[in-house]
Amino acid sequence: MIQQAVRITWCTLVGQNNCFSVETKDKKSYRIVNFYHETMEYLLKPEVCKKGDKGRPPLLKWPVQIRILCPGVAVIDDQRIADEHYRKDFCEICCPHIFLPLPQQLRRTRAIRRGDITEKEVIIGGRKLIIQSMKIAPVVRKLKHKWKVCAASKETEKKLTAGYILAPYIPCEVKRRVW
Repeated sequence: MIQQAVRITWCTLVGQNNCFSVETKDKKSYRIVNFYHETMEYLLKPEVCKKGDKGRPPLLKWPVQIRILCPGVAVIDDQRIADEHYRKDFCEICCPHIFLPLPQQLRRTRAIRRGDITEKEVIIGGRKLIIQSMKIAPVVRKLKHKWKVCAASKETEKKLTAGYILAPYIPCEVKRRVW
């Protein structure tokens, strides 16, 4: 089913290549699994040039066409966006595994067999959830901003395997600019 997304509601904060969610005209929220937040921001933001120069208008304006995969999950499918802006694969965290392209399903299955990915079924607040843990390679880089790390609930922290991190989805407000 095709819908019109009207704004970004949240995004992850993992440094780069962040996932995000959009809201449709009927106020429903969908995780986007085939596009990066940074790319969407680039397309929606006008380019400001030197003083006195008008710059360029945004490459894309709301609403953006999305295709619903299942409740709460969608892909951007807008003919105004060039193919090179789309991800080459789907987010393996945000996308239900049944919708992953076959090469990604096979890669994920191999990672589980190797022990690089582990999954635990837990009940938190009466809801049955699957916590997926992944081994990650350490990366050293200077951060552009000061970041605060908010502690997860003690109940959630106890359920994580040592050596893994919890990467929550963090709501973000899209700032509206008046030009």
